[in-house]
Amino acid sequence: MGVSEAHLIVTTRELSEPVELLAYADSRDPLVWLRSERGAVGVGEVLRLESSGSSRFEDLNRRWRAICGRAEITDRVQLPGSGLIAFGAITFAANSRAKSVLTVPRFTLQRHDDRWFLTRVRTAAEPAHAFERESGFISAAQLSDFGLSPRDLAGSWQPAEPLAGGSVAPAPGGFGTGSGAGAGGDLPGTPADESSKYFQSASHLLELLNTREISKIVLARRQRHTIPADADLRIPVSRLADSYRDCWTFSVDGLIGASPETLIRVIAGNASARVLAGTASRGADPQTDAAARSLLETSPLITEEHRFAAQSVISALDPLVENLRTGRDPLVIALPNVWHRATDITAQVSNSISSLDLVAAMHPTAAVAGTPTAQAVALIAASEGFDRERYAGAVGWIDAAGDGEWALALRCAQVSAVPAAVDPATTAVATSTATPGSASAAGQGVRRVSAWAGGGLVAGADLAGEFTETVIKFRPIRDAFDRPL
Repeated sequence: MGVSEAHLIVTTRELSEPVELLAYADSRDPLVWLRSERGAVGVGEVLRLESSGSSRFEDLNRRWRAICGRAEITDRVQLPGSGLIAFGAITFAANSRAKSVLTVPRFTLQRHDDRWFLTRVRTAAEPAHAFERESGFISAAQLSDFGLSPRDLAGSWQPAEPLAGGSVAPAPGGFGTGSGAGAGGDLPGTPADESSKYFQSASHLLELLNTREISKIVLARRQRHTIPADADLRIPVSRLADSYRDCWTFSVDGLIGASPETLIRVIAGNASARVLAGTASRGADPQTDAAARSLLETSPLITEEHRFAAQSVISALDPLVENLRTGRDPLVIALPNVWHRATDITAQVSNSISSLDLVAAMHPTAAVAGTPTAQAVALIAASEGFDRERYAGAVGWIDAAGDGEWALALRCAQVSAVPAAVDPATTAVATSTATPGSASAAGQGVRRVSAWAGGGLVAGADLAGEFTETVIKFRPIRDAFDRPL
């Protein structure tokens, strides 16, 4: 029986006392979705769906619906995200070498404000009390809340190691070391020619923009570094969650980041999105900070860039929703390192429309591609010279009803797979994975980290300023990874 024909048994029950979510995540491959006082951490894997190509959204959506249609779900909590959910990460480009994935954890531990709950998933073929040997998960004190006893766990589960930085230093050439910062304040170890390539591509695109052959294009940069194979990835996730509490902090299949942009959120028929386009660095003092915000609000170039992004989302959603509304004027939102121009959108959706349906309709938005979309995507592929993989794609979760929360995968990095066999004492690698781009890194006992950041170009754009914007946007990942892991 293939994974799409799997028959899942799902039980969600409330826990009687608080738990620290990240403490239970897998240190090598955390599965995490957090924002402020809400979030979810998955442990283990019962089912994984993969897809690629131009129909990847529709393919994953169709297979997910089929799985949910056969699932037996007992949900005693009835909160957003309770019951059966899958975590997902979907590529930007149809021809990406990376896979688009939905993964269902064995356990999902969740917090919704002051309530905590646990979901357990097994296949119908597994015994009711079967537990695989996964990462440490839950203490004996919590077992009775779920109708379990230590005997049910059969000694397979141990408390997770506490989060503590400083146990493993970054590898040579990684985020925290190297010969010095690259041009324009880049991350340490960045090749000088990477910056030159950006300016060459941006100059060519600006010529097209100035002749009005295209209205807007988002040009990104990529930086690649390494970390030790046994680095605790809960640490950068924790740093992002602590520093960017109003962002979606995520870790799905090695994609780690903190996105400020809600692609779509659908809960009980209510849909909402937040479109970001237009960025200004925070000032070092109140006066310069206020001036930066004022420029963001009044700049004609930023206003035009933002209008393209907001209209692309409105046009994509309009045929699929009802009562679509937007704020009369764009907002300006503050993050620790930047100001963003934002537009909030709300609508109602029918039960036949899932959150993934809406994601598929919107992707790619002008905020991460450009206008017109098809022409912008083609120019991105020709100009950037690298695979965006899941950067600027979609990351989030979906439940059995099709509800879910999805963010644009921004301020993020992809960490390559854990080497197939690592000696914990020596970090020596026996074999490497076949993940593209990871073989050489695995051979050195390290994992490759690829980070991306981009910005929108419109006619008349200042390329030095646009480059500086990408430097600012790399900061969350730099801060998360450049200290010991």
